Amino acid sequence: MEDMTTKQNIENLDTEELYLLGRSYVFDQEGKRRKEGDYEKATACFMEAAKKGHTQAQYEIGGHYFQGWGIEQDHEKATYWLHNAAEKGHDKAQNALAYCYFHGMGVEQNYEQSVYWFQKAAKQGLLAAQTSLAICHMEGKGVEQNYEKASQLFHKAAEQGSAIAQFWIGHFYHHGYAVEKDYEKSLYWCEKAAKQGFVRAQRWLAMCYQDGDGAPLDNEKATYWYKKAAEQGDILSQFNLGYSYYWGKV
Repeated sequence: MEDMTTKQNIENLDTEELYLLGRSYVFDQEGKRRKEGDYEKATACFMEAAKKGHTQAQYEIGGHYFQGWGIEQDHEKATYWLHNAAEKGHDKAQNALAYCYFHGMGVEQNYEQSVYWFQKAAKQGLLAAQTSLAICHMEGKGVEQNYEKASQLFHKAAEQGSAIAQFWIGHFYHHGYAVEKDYEKSLYWCEKAAKQGFVRAQRWLAMCYQDGDGAPLDNEKATYWYKKAAEQGDILSQFNLGYSYYWGKV
């Protein structure tokens, strides 16, 4: 098969063709990223399309620079391309750029800028951005700490299926942060997060059942959730599970 990523072939393709060719090297037919894909060839295509202004390609090349896929890892270049795509309204690029500002990766750490871009993406309905924005309000990073606003955002994201948001709104109900304390609702939301494999929710449920804190004392359920979290490598759950076996609480 002819290598379409030669300089001459790339120059003869329009931006959409370049982008689709790049995708073909790293994504399967269902749109899932392939670990064994040819990331160098994909990078060459995305780069050329990005230079010509293709928004999705700019987002992809930003991701490649960020992760070091098919190119040397460079967070500054990653944020450059993510910023280009974000300015044109790409929701995932906005969210990724916000993440970079939040953690100071490729840019100087700036919580205000992080919130700015999370808000942009959240307004477009991006679930990850809504959840991250809620965390900013909860922690008071980039905005004044506001548990009530955080609660509203977590609840909205939780109803849409965000495991992180489900855990946190469950946490809020357990402690009565900006909502009326309600152990039943706390267990409901934490269990939803735990069933999605969110480790912190699994450990939290286990501890609640083990201690009878906001839940009926139930060693069997505690062991079940400790096992789930331990199997994912959660050290505290592994320790607590071993402790339970030692003292015969299983």
